[in-house]
Amino acid sequence: MRTKPGGDSITRPVWGVLIGGVVLSSMSLISRWEQKPGTCDMAGRSGGSLMRRATFQENISNPVERPIIRTAGEAGISPDELVIGVVVAGKARAYRLTAMEGITQHLVNDVIADVPVSVAYCNLSECARAFVGKPGADPLRLRVSGLLDGAMVLEAGDIFFFQESGNLVDPALFGSSGNPVATAHARRAAEATTSRGPTSNLPFATLKPAIMTWKSWIAEHPGTDSYEGTESRR
Repeated sequence: MRTKPGGDSITRPVWGVLIGGVVLSSMSLISRWEQKPGTCDMAGRSGGSLMRRATFQENISNPVERPIIRTAGEAGISPDELVIGVVVAGKARAYRLTAMEGITQHLVNDVIADVPVSVAYCNLSECARAFVGKPGADPLRLRVSGLLDGAMVLEAGDIFFFQESGNLVDPALFGSSGNPVATAHARRAAEATTSRGPTSNLPFATLKPAIMTWKSWIAEHPGTDSYEGTESRR
């Protein structure tokens, strides 16, 4: 667990996107102690060099689906605990950071205000990302594929992409690892590319969430609710 030095949060707007008539927006409310090199700074990553053998570590866990959500008044989160916060269609939700640090806990496929939202956190890079689908749809069917050269890879059907940058994984990079699971991923991705044609875009929007203390988040968003790491809904 990281130690938080003193200091107030810095508010910096990031961006908003209009999907299906619903404005999706996020504010980057990031504490000073979190603004350091290496945190979510791999936007240019496109798959690495193919001049060497890549390394792949499979993740066999399932994502949390439609988690149990509690109101701010019901939440058992301590004021100084860190949360990952998102605002979608005017609705705020916080995800307890410690509930997403474990190897089986990095991805939550959720629905906020009738909008599918998947929140992914990599404890190695300390990077959080949110992926947003079309309003009225079921949760996105995302999974954590594993680590490719130390970077988290997510999969959506036959689409494989880096969690930090959103860039698609080059099938040849998967294949260069020699890992049988990665080789199977490479074959699926290559077959999909042949079927639908090459694409560089994900079929959903990407948001950069806030990472801040619970007390700071709730002060900014008093109507928020929260995910604390409980089981998925049955």
